Amino acid sequence: MQDKGAAKRLSEWSNVISDIMSPEGKPEALSDTVVLDLSYANFTGVIATTLLDEAGAEVINIEPPEGDPARVMTPYGVNVQGTGIPYLMESRNKYNITLDIHDEKGRENLIALVKKADVLIETFEPGMMDSLGIGYRQLEKINPGLIYVAITPYGQYTNKAKECASMPWSDLTSQAESGLAALVGGLADEPEPYNWPTRTGFYATGYATAVSSVCSIL
Repeated sequence: MQDKGAAKRLSEWSNVISDIMSPEGKPEALSDTVVLDLSYANFTGVIATTLLDEAGAEVINIEPPEGDPARVMTPYGVNVQGTGIPYLMESRNKYNITLDIHDEKGRENLIALVKKADVLIETFEPGMMDSLGIGYRQLEKINPGLIYVAITPYGQYTNKAKECASMPWSDLTSQAESGLAALVGGLADEPEPYNWPTRTGFYATGYATAVSSVCSIL
């Protein structure tokens, strides 16, 4: 005869362990952390801030009035109500607002948020935030404890950054420049085409850079 009490207890236990939003009353690691996400047309920043919100941070995703171009980036052309599946997947659990940082009022609103934030992540071209008066050197004076992360393919102030400032960037070029594509390809002494560099999956360097960014923040 089936023990109905045991079945009920098993069902209750299953519901508890499957409810990821209720970790048995324990505070999440970053539950008191506020993150501003200024990723623009770049999945690396989107993924980095999502990793932080998965650890309990409150992430405010700040998009331009027309929306982040990353919303329509999708390898297979699949979208839901105009937004690509990758963006829906990788930009989860965030508050979303729009601000025009090229407008004075928009910058004032951003600064108001910065005063209460712990982390800011941006992916704009090197020097753009500085030119608007909202780069690290300006925001650090407003909030000395702010952790400011600028994700760019070649850095901000190096000779390489200046040399490649106008060079188009993509996950593919990052895989090629980092040597990842060569590692994925066959051995160098193999005959062609088996020794050609090979691209890995989508956003491979984006995920790697996002994890590195989160580690540097923590």
